[in-house]
This record gives sequence, structure tokens and C-alpha cells, in this order.
Amino acid sequence: MGTDRIFRRHAGYAYSLLLIVALLGLTLLGGCASHTPQVPSHELTPSQQTAAAGLWQQYLDICDRRKVDAPFRLSAALRYSTPESGHRIVLRAWGNGKTPVRMDIEAGIGKTLALIRQDAHSFTAYDPRNAKAYVNNNSSNALLRLGLPIPFGINDLGDLLAGRFTSVFPPKYIAVALVPEGGFAYTLAPDAAHGWNNSTLTLNMLGQPQQWSISGKNGRMTITFNRYDAPAESLPGKYTIESGDESSAVLIIKERVRP
Repeated sequence: MGTDRIFRRHAGYAYSLLLIVALLGLTLLGGCASHTPQVPSHELTPSQQTAAAGLWQQYLDICDRRKVDAPFRLSAALRYSTPESGHRIVLRAWGNGKTPVRMDIEAGIGKTLALIRQDAHSFTAYDPRNAKAYVNNNSSNALLRLGLPIPFGINDLGDLLAGRFTSVFPPKYIAVALVPEGGFAYTLAPDAAHGWNNSTLTLNMLGQPQQWSISGKNGRMTITFNRYDAPAESLPGKYTIESGDESSAVLIIKERVRP
């Protein structure tokens, strides 16, 4: 039996979760978001190139400080809409370190859709309504196994929500462009693990991710990060996902507890 059967009756809810992030948010094969013209790296001045490299290093340092195996707990609300319908689900995730990660997906009070556990080697989704568990030994494509074109696993989603961006996105860039309103857009090195090529990550002048995007066969996938708290090392409280099929998802963090 395939794990996608868990959500077959609730395809809209499952699709919204897996579009988070990614992940939690989720995701994202579209070109709905507007794109600001950027100055290519070969046109940057030496001082701008130096500033871009320094900002990237600041971003790496912040992410490295978050790479600790510490307990965490979070809850979030996810609103997902298509031209035909809209849905709202609640997700709760927790763990004692980076792996394993537990996540419950709920469609409302008393309506649990799935209980999920993922470690470095396997992904298990339990359907409480039918008292059945589904196991996938390839945890890196767990969300794909749920029938959705989403290049994240549950662990990836947890890393994004915890601000460990370099655990998901490549830590090196191959080109950089100036963003007129401030910050730089970095074309990231290819990522063989996820099968990504030419993805782009935009940082503001505090080294905070503002947007990640990548082109896919169905269009352009975009994740926008915002609602940061005041400190430079704060985490985003809102993740917005837009896809080429005119679908969108908004993940809002309700509670994030960490040491």
C-alpha cells in the first residue's frame, strides 16, 4: 500500500501541508510572485562583491549557531487555497533533537488526519481512522510519497521552521545579484540530494532569508519568509508559498518553544 492513501480523502488538506515548506511549508512550482530586477554579479563593483560575501558569511554563521540537537515544540496554522477551494489545517511538531521528528496533522477538533514520525532512515505515517501505518524507507522524499510534487521531507520542514536553512538549502553560491531595495540574491550551487539546480536565495541586509525560489517543470516555486522579530537572529513567523498552478499556502507559527 502506498502512503498516499492516507490523505486520498483529504487531498486538499494533505496538499496544503506538504506545500509548506515547507516543510513545515512546504511547495511551490510556480511563478506567481513578482520578481524585482537584479544586478548580475558580473556587474557588481568589487565593494559590492565583498559586501555580498560578508553578508553570506553572516547568514552561514547564524545558521551554524542553530545547528544544535536541542528539544523543540511548535504549532502552526496552514491556510491553503486553489482556484477551486480553500482549506485550513493545524500541525504540531516536536522532537528532542534534529531526528527523529514527530508531527500531527489535524483538520479540526477531533479530526486527526495523520500521525507522522520521520528519522534519518524512514518515514512512518499512521492513519488513526483506519488504524493503519504506512512506512517509506526513503525519508528524503517522504512528502513526494504522499503524492505531492514537494522536494522536502519532514526533517527538512523542521529545519526550515527552526531556522537551520543551510541544512536544507546549499551552503554555497555560484553567482550573486544586487537587490535594489537592499540585500542580495544568491544563485545557489546544485544540490544533488534534492535534485535542485539554479535555486535562488535572497537575503536582506541582516542576513535573514527573504525568499527562496526554483524553477520546475510546472513553473516556478517560491517560498517567502517574513514576520521576523526585531533581533537579527530571530526566526520568521510566516511562510508564504506560491506555485505555478495558481495555488498558494500561508503557514503562520502559533507557538515555537526552544531552549
